[in-house]
Amino acid sequence: MRSLGAHGVAILLTMTSMVAGAAPAGAKGSPGEGERLFVRTNDDVTVRVFRASDQLGGAPEPCAGPGCPPHKCTVRAALMLGFSTDDGVGQGWAQLYPRTGHSVELAGAGIVGVEFGDAVGWVVAQTGPGVHRVVMRFDGGGRDEMQPRDHLVALAGSVEKPGLAVTGQLLPAGRLSAFNEDGDRVGRARFGPDLSVAFGAPPRRCVGGLETELPAAIGEPPADEDAARGEVSGLYSTAYGPGLTLEERAALVEDGESLLEVMELAAERNPQFRDRITATVEEVRFVDTTHAAARFSLQSEGTQLISGIGRAVLVDGRWLVARRTYCSLQQLGGVWCPEPERGG
Repeated sequence: MRSLGAHGVAILLTMTSMVAGAAPAGAKGSPGEGERLFVRTNDDVTVRVFRASDQLGGAPEPCAGPGCPPHKCTVRAALMLGFSTDDGVGQGWAQLYPRTGHSVELAGAGIVGVEFGDAVGWVVAQTGPGVHRVVMRFDGGGRDEMQPRDHLVALAGSVEKPGLAVTGQLLPAGRLSAFNEDGDRVGRARFGPDLSVAFGAPPRRCVGGLETELPAAIGEPPADEDAARGEVSGLYSTAYGPGLTLEERAALVEDGESLLEVMELAAERNPQFRDRITATVEEVRFVDTTHAAARFSLQSEGTQLISGIGRAVLVDGRWLVARRTYCSLQQLGGVWCPEPERGG
């Protein structure tokens, strides 16, 4: 039997958007080495779903101390998937994060069989309470449906036009629909290679990064708008520029004193960027008198690392980099800020 190949997914985003793709631990292991959850067959494809053992990366290493992700962004299980048709077999990989309560949440997807011109797309999703049936329609290709098993579905079908995602992996395009026992649609998800979030990476809420669009103004700008614009522009150039101690940098970030441990950890993990990053501010817009947004980019030795929108807040008469912006950038490198104190 010919092999269809494997398209495992794992995207690790490092500090300030250095992107590296790697197969997850154990992706090459045999599905038989994990716990089999279920096997099902539609008209064209047999799907086998296994929970990966700890040796194959099935459980995350414990994380304690500063920089650890919150529970909602911690991998709770990893799945290995096997797909077989009349022509061959293939493998896939997916990660499960804690469910948020939505009716359907995508967990993984991919394509196998492209090498032989008979591509099979697959999708894994978690389901919420009340979901009785999930239907997958692949663009220009097959259809599959199943009842959730322990709030999990694994669907597969033929695809005619596999697309290359921005992450460099092949992803199917299509629409996933969830229905209750009465046949009413209670949720849906549209996806494809043109979407920015890669399957197998953390869900959107856990990825971090920068906003892409300047927010609209909802209030009056500062009285001296030109002076305030210069202050915000200078703030970003200084806060993300070279030559500062961690204490000096923390003083330029909202609630920065509580983030010193995270700053130290990020500096330890990314020594290649120390005093080698510069910031360029292109535009500043005021949301209201005490809130601003800046379109800026970070460079290292002439290479642009990331660009987008950063926020700034006026605190005690000084403009500071918003905590949300600072922490979202740190998330790209797998370093998490502690939850802010309520009421603080």
